[in-house]
Amino acid sequence: MIIINHGNGYTSRYAHLNLAGVAAGDRVIVRNGIAGVIGWSGNSGNARDPDEDEYHVHWEMRKNNVALNPEVFLNSPCPRDFDPR
Repeated sequence: MIIINHGNGYTSRYAHLNLAGVAAGDRVIVRNGIAGVIGWSGNSGNARDPDEDEYHVHWEMRKNNVALNPEVFLNSPCPRDFDPR
């Protein structure tokens, strides 16, 4: 699992990756609002249907280690204290 610390108590978590593109302590570079590659989606754990070649990433956002509704980050402006960098 990759965990990115965004500051102000926010973290994002990414799981079921086939390969990580970052290591502990790396900084994720954001250019023009787009982050660099952190990993490649995979089909590990319970993410895989044995009859299909399905790949996806498990993504979650947390504040102070409490899971948040991801729609807040997808469908509207992010909370004011969230800094994606």
